[in-house]
Amino acid sequence: MFALILCRICDYSGAVEPDYRKGIPDEDPESVLWGLKQALIDPKLYMFTIQQMALITAQSFNNFFPSIVGTLGYGDTVTLLLTAPPYFFAFIVSLCVSFHASHKHERGWHIAIPMIFALLGNLLAMFVPTTGGRYFSMFLMTAGSYAPYNLCVSWLSASLPRPRAKRGAALAVVNFMGAGVAHFYTSYMFPDAQKPRYYAGGAVMSGACVVTAAAALGIKWYLRRENERFEREEMGGEDDCWIVVNSKIWDVTDFLEKHPGGSGIILRYAGADATKAYDEIHAPGIIEETLPPETFKGTIKASSDTPPPATPADESVPKQGKPEHGKPELHKAICAEDFARIASEHFTAKTWAFYSSAATDLVSHGWNKSLLRRIMLRPRILRDVSDVDTSTTMLGHSASAPFFISPAAMARLAHPDGELALARAAGSEGIVQCVSNNASFPLASIVEAGVPGQPFFLQLYVNTNRDETAKLLRKAKSLGIKGIFVTVDAPVPGKREADERIAAENVSAAISGAVAGNDKKGGGMGRLMGAYIDKSLNWNDIAWIQEVSGLPVVLKGVQTADDARMALKYGIKGIMLSNHGGRSLDT
Repeated sequence: MFALILCRICDYSGAVEPDYRKGIPDEDPESVLWGLKQALIDPKLYMFTIQQMALITAQSFNNFFPSIVGTLGYGDTVTLLLTAPPYFFAFIVSLCVSFHASHKHERGWHIAIPMIFALLGNLLAMFVPTTGGRYFSMFLMTAGSYAPYNLCVSWLSASLPRPRAKRGAALAVVNFMGAGVAHFYTSYMFPDAQKPRYYAGGAVMSGACVVTAAAALGIKWYLRRENERFEREEMGGEDDCWIVVNSKIWDVTDFLEKHPGGSGIILRYAGADATKAYDEIHAPGIIEETLPPETFKGTIKASSDTPPPATPADESVPKQGKPEHGKPELHKAICAEDFARIASEHFTAKTWAFYSSAATDLVSHGWNKSLLRRIMLRPRILRDVSDVDTSTTMLGHSASAPFFISPAAMARLAHPDGELALARAAGSEGIVQCVSNNASFPLASIVEAGVPGQPFFLQLYVNTNRDETAKLLRKAKSLGIKGIFVTVDAPVPGKREADERIAAENVSAAISGAVAGNDKKGGGMGRLMGAYIDKSLNWNDIAWIQEVSGLPVVLKGVQTADDARMALKYGIKGIMLSNHGGRSLDT
C-alpha cells in the first residue's frame, strides 16, 4: 500500500519514470510527442475540451458586444459607456465565484450555476422588448459566462497535474480547440441582418450554456467516481487496513495495535464494508471520537463496485429458541417473568447468556430470588389511598418513584437504541437512570437523549489507569451527572459459566473502551470486558474519587453491616445493597 502511494506521488512529481501500464510506452517519457499521446488516451481531455469549447461559444458575444449594446438605440459615446458596466460586474462576480469555489473545494456547481444565469441573459436579450430588460440581460450574459472561465482552466490543470509533458499537451489541445476553433465559427453568429435580436447567436449561446453546465457536472461525477475507485483499490493493500463504515472510509492501520480487543476483529473486515457489524454493537459517532481526523479518507457511494459487507463465518449467532412469530407488543408483557421469557426467545444466544448468567453454580443467584420472595408486606387497612404520591428524592434530586434504572452493560446488545432509549423513558417518567461504565453509547449522547434537568448517576469501575478514570469523572461532572456509584463488589470478574461456554461476538463499550472477544478460557463477556478494572481499589481511594469528581459518592455492592459502618466513616453519601446479582461471588 505504501509502495503504491509513493509510486503515485513520485509519478506525479516527475521524480521517477511514469507507470507505463497506464498509458502508451515511449522511449522518452518527457518528450512532447509522449505527452501528447498520454493526453489523447485520457478521457478527461475530451471532457474538458467540450466544456472549454462550449464556454468560449457562450462568450462569443464578446467580439460583438458594442454592436449588441448599440441595438439599445443610443449614440456612439453612450453606447461605449454602457459597454463597461457589464464587464465590471462580471469581474466582481468572477472574484466572488472563484473565492467561494476555493473555499468550498468545489468547481462543478460553481461552473454550472453561473451558466444558468448566462442562459437566462441570452433568453431575455432575445425575447424581452424593453430597453431596461435587455440591458439587464447583458449583465447576466457577461457575468454568467465569464465567472467560470478561471475555474475551467484551473480544473484541467488540477485534474492532469503530472507528468508535465502530458499536462502541457492537454492544455495546448484544450486552448487550441477553445480559443482557435471555437472563435473561428462564432465569428459568423451575429450578422447585421438579425439586429437587434440576433436570434441565431442567442440560440447558439443558449445551447452552449447548457452544454457547459452539463459538461461541468459530468466531469464532477466522473472524477468523483474515479477517486472512489482508486480509494477502493487502495484499501486492499497488504500494509494498510482501510474499512468502510456507514459509507465513510477510514484508515485504521495505526489503530490496530491500540484497539483494546486486539487487531483481529478489525482485520476481519479489512478492505470491506464493516457497517453491519459496527452498527450492531457500537454507538454512532464512536469511530469519529476515537480516530484522529486525518484517518478519515472520504465517503463512498453505493455502486456495483462497492466493497460487499463482510460476513465472517462466526459473525452470525443463532437466536436463543426464537419462535416463528415476532416479538409480542410491549403491553402484553405484564410482569418481570414475561420480559425475561421474551428476551430468552429473541436475544442471540450470547446476549442472553451474558444477561442471564450468574457465578459458578448459581447458588447466590438462587438465594437472591428466594430471599426477595421472603420479604412480606404488612397491609394496613382503612387508609385513604385516593391520592397516592410515590415521589421521593435520591441524593437530593427528585424522582417520581422510589426506584431507579440500575446500570447494566452494553444495552445495545438488546436494542439498537440501548441506553438512549432508557434515557428517553426515564426522562418522560421522571425516573433516575444510573449509566453503566460499560454502556454502549458515549456518556454525552446518553445525557443528551434525556430531557433538560433530568438527573443521571454514573456507575464507575475504577480503571488500572487512574488517568482514564479521572478523565471520565471530570467529564461526568461537566455533563451534569449528579452522583458516582462506585462498584465495589466485583474487584475481579465472576466466573459465569453460561457466559463462558458461548463464543463471544467482539463488542466494545463506548465509555470505558472495554472489549469482549474470546480467549483460551472461553468467551465470557463479563470477564473479558472487566480486564481493565483496578484490583487494588481500597478505602483510601474513596477520597481521591470524591476530590476528582466533586460529586456525591455511593458504594454499589455493600453486603455487610461492618462495611456499611465503614462507608459512613469515610463520608460516603449512600450505599447500595447488592451482590452483583449473584454474578460475582457464588457463596
